[in-house]
Amino acid sequence: MKKIAFIFLFAMIANVVFSQTTQQHIIPDNSIEQNYLTFFESYIKHQTDTINASDSLTLRTLAMGCPFTDGEVVYQARSLYNAIYKSNVLFEDGCISATARNSFGFYKEAKPIISNDKSGLSYNLVPNYSFENYTACPSGSGQFSLALPWSVLFNPANYLNSCATTTMYSVPTQSLGTTIFNYQEAHSGQGYGDVIVYNGVGSNYRSYAENQLVTTLQNGQCYYVEFFVNRPHGNYGGKYAINNMGCLFTDTAMNTSNGDALNVQANVLKFGNPIITDTANWTPISGIYTANGTENYILLGNFANDMNTDTLDMLDATYPGAVYLLDDVYVLPIDSMPDGMPAYAGVDTNVTIGDSVFIGQQISNLNCNWYDEIGTLIASNISGIYVSPTNTTYYVVEQNLCGVITYDTVNVEVMPTGINELFNENKVRIYPNPTTGELSIEMLHQNSEWSITIFDLQGRTVVQQLVNNNKVTLKLELENGVYLARITNKNTNETVIKKLIINR
Repeated sequence: MKKIAFIFLFAMIANVVFSQTTQQHIIPDNSIEQNYLTFFESYIKHQTDTINASDSLTLRTLAMGCPFTDGEVVYQARSLYNAIYKSNVLFEDGCISATARNSFGFYKEAKPIISNDKSGLSYNLVPNYSFENYTACPSGSGQFSLALPWSVLFNPANYLNSCATTTMYSVPTQSLGTTIFNYQEAHSGQGYGDVIVYNGVGSNYRSYAENQLVTTLQNGQCYYVEFFVNRPHGNYGGKYAINNMGCLFTDTAMNTSNGDALNVQANVLKFGNPIITDTANWTPISGIYTANGTENYILLGNFANDMNTDTLDMLDATYPGAVYLLDDVYVLPIDSMPDGMPAYAGVDTNVTIGDSVFIGQQISNLNCNWYDEIGTLIASNISGIYVSPTNTTYYVVEQNLCGVITYDTVNVEVMPTGINELFNENKVRIYPNPTTGELSIEMLHQNSEWSITIFDLQGRTVVQQLVNNNKVTLKLELENGVYLARITNKNTNETVIKKLIINR
């Protein structure tokens, strides 16, 4: 391992030629050393601006590995990937089982709040949490209540399932004839629902998903709440992305006579309450709720009025509203969770000097204090923070969850400069996505030459073209599947990588 550390040292002090030459003559003794060589190759290629989509996939694969069997270099790969593409991907450890950690106990594990396989948790208080049970397959609009005991308040909402008798409300593709409106796999199972969360400025038009809990919440009891949302692409989801997606607990079923926003404070919102723009992935919304002992119902939606809702025009539709998908809703008593919910500061990580890195968790209403290595309080009443240390250091989190105090630490290693800022996806629009083959790519606020390269998931180039204006329409003769589109500004060398779905 010393010989590998040796070439990395020279790479970090910018002696790239020497590092490349030395690397070519090193034969790894085991798989972990091979992983370190893979990481160093990615780092050197990035320094020399020669990293391509295939290299990106290799780096991402390493970042999705298991630190306990693949080596701590997995953590470095995650930091490098996020630094290169200016992203904040929260990678999960790709470990086969907990035995890996038992064998290498000195590694720190990326800890999910609750098991990834939540179906076995009998303490979830939300019946039909994943919208899998139904009285009939959806055959038209406004049939949210087919997924009993779920109901919809105020205005129509839809139930979608792979068994639908109409393609507009099927899963994963929502379409009419040859026109595809949206493509989204369920977060789990085969079904999900949607709600109207915005309908144009000043209308305050809303629909809410409502469900009666299995049992009344207990006074003073803390609950972990989690559900997943997704913004559908195009006119199915409307042109706007919004914030304020949350949940509300009530004592009784709500009156359905009023069609306006409830305009009350949600009990749980997304950490930081950002505008949720992701059309490709399900966004988790999680938080802690302390009950008063009378709550029997849970509602999901946007509980703020239009005046207090932030919006972002995504420029991918004409309908002046917003519809969001819902799936996998959990309300779990903290004392029912096998390991409880101890403090968690995050996995040990790296950061380039001058940059910041997120540590901790993205859980709303979780009371945590953060301290630096000399014991100075740097943040309070927040589950996760961004830090920008100038030297390698560690941080301590003190968590108070319903009076139970626990602690955890995280190490942050500071790396030398040399990571370029490449990723700014807001400068590029790709639509429609998914597409049947005709794809428009628009460079916003840019006047320069661009190169467009599309790769398949094996890293093979399938389309390559130079563009001299701000917009181009491509007619792609590609097989159905997922691809990566890499768009590079030839003047500034800025690069955007976006996922592209072909669905004919």
